[in-house]
Amino acid sequence: MVAQGLDPATTPVAEVMTTPVITCSPDISLDDCAGLMTSRRVRHVPVHDGKGLVGVVTIRDVLAYKVNEQQATLEQMTHYIYDVR
Repeated sequence: MVAQGLDPATTPVAEVMTTPVITCSPDISLDDCAGLMTSRRVRHVPVHDGKGLVGVVTIRDVLAYKVNEQQATLEQMTHYIYDVR
C-alpha cells in the first residue's frame, strides 16, 4: 500500500486484496499447497471444506514442516551411518 502511495487509514481493503481468493481443500497435499502458493505468489491460503473456512495455511507453516521433515531425515541418516544408539 505504502509503495503505491496509498494511505492505510483510508484505503479500503477491496482495493489491495487478492481476487479471486485462492483457496484449497483440507485434503490437498502440502507439496501441492506450496506449489499453489508459489505459482499464485501468495503467502496465505484459506482452507475451505465446501461448508466453510476451516483454517489457513501460511508459507511459514509450510517451511516449518519442511524444516522438521529435513531434521528428522538428517537424524535418521546420522543414526544409520554412525549407528548411534
